[in-house]
Amino acid sequence: MTSKTKQKRDAILAAASSLFLERGFNGVSLDDVLKVTGGSKTTVYNYFGSKDGLFEAVILRICDEALVSLRALELQQLPLRDALTRMGVTVVNVLSEPVAVEAYRLAISEAPRHPRAARAYYEAAPDAAARILAKYLAERQAAGDLRGDVGEPRRLASLFIDSLVHNLLMQALLGIAPVQQHDAHDAFVGDTVETFMNGIVPR
Repeated sequence: MTSKTKQKRDAILAAASSLFLERGFNGVSLDDVLKVTGGSKTTVYNYFGSKDGLFEAVILRICDEALVSLRALELQQLPLRDALTRMGVTVVNVLSEPVAVEAYRLAISEAPRHPRAARAYYEAAPDAAARILAKYLAERQAAGDLRGDVGEPRRLASLFIDSLVHNLLMQALLGIAPVQQHDAHDAFVGDTVETFMNGIVPR
């Protein structure tokens, strides 16, 4: 792909992202996207195959951007409490970004018609975080820092991530609480870490 081609493709993705997040899948036509970017439908078809392909590419793009912070986490050398806190703060901050909340709402609403996009969102945020944390917990469990009777690391990691994000996303989706309250998030992560450690650390 030439640099010019990539720039054009990225411009279409950026325009489509804004429009889909604002109006939903059914509220956006390819003509709407092309009013912003210029060009023809043939260009969109060449890059993405269809409007459905463009939508899936938008969700994947948002997911890739969300994964940057998670992939940058380096937990291996951290004590358990610090690792859980760093993971918790990162996950909560990533998923409380307005674009992440809107993408989650969009992925849910379109899941029956675009299961690949819905799965991509799931795998890019909560599941990716759980996989990263599970690797760390497996190492800590092997070192004797975790109780041996509390379950396998992947399940523990999912429990920790779920306890952080379920209520956060539910409130954000329903408009009950504003997103990006980082001070409140830090306190919530701290409480979750303490509760979690009380259940998994040997006494």
